[in-house]
Amino acid sequence: MTPFKNTSRRIKPADRENVQMIPPGPHGQREAFTLIEMLVVIAILALLAALIIPSISRAMDSAQARKCMSNLRNINLAHQMYMTENNGRIVYGRGHGGQQFYDDLEPYLISVTAQGKLPEGIWRCPSTTELPPGNTRSHFGKNGYINETTDPGSDPTTRGWTLLMIPNPAEIFAFGESTFREIRNYGHIATRHRGRANMSYFDGSIRAVDPAELPAFHHRRPPFRPVTQKSGWN
Repeated sequence: MTPFKNTSRRIKPADRENVQMIPPGPHGQREAFTLIEMLVVIAILALLAALIIPSISRAMDSAQARKCMSNLRNINLAHQMYMTENNGRIVYGRGHGGQQFYDDLEPYLISVTAQGKLPEGIWRCPSTTELPPGNTRSHFGKNGYINETTDPGSDPTTRGWTLLMIPNPAEIFAFGESTFREIRNYGHIATRHRGRANMSYFDGSIRAVDPAELPAFHHRRPPFRPVTQKSGWN
């Protein structure tokens, strides 16, 4: 067997003078980043961050607004199911025995989402974690002028307004982002999405609206009345 030979070439002392070396800097050291170059790099990174971060923020806001609108759409569908099963009656804001509208709608929300249980976060807007005063569960409020003058009673099939009593279903909202459990004035509307609030209407549509686009609100003087009511509101 031929013995192993190391064929690598060693640099002889005489050849070391001919080996190419990295030229040293002016102070006898190899070149590195200068302070000016470092400042330029930092400036470029800061510029990129200034361009990218707002875009990321807008994308996150848009995603949160879409999720909020999706939750509101499911609530609207649950309300339509509620009305179908209760002779067209609109859910009460403050029901018999102290129940709120979300208590009455939750069984229908479970059916709408087909998850066998109430989906986590269905009553919330992902843009905020704070709950409105007087509303321990939901970031959404009901139109506070609906069913205002009727006796809540205990039978959901006979109490309150019916859908047919809404004069303009495409213009009157049923639920919306709120700072309270009921929406009775502009201060109750929560504009969580760049100055706009997601609202669901009695015609089934969901829209992001500027509060200024809504009919004028005045305490105890709503901008509409049920079609069966002849006199004005006091």
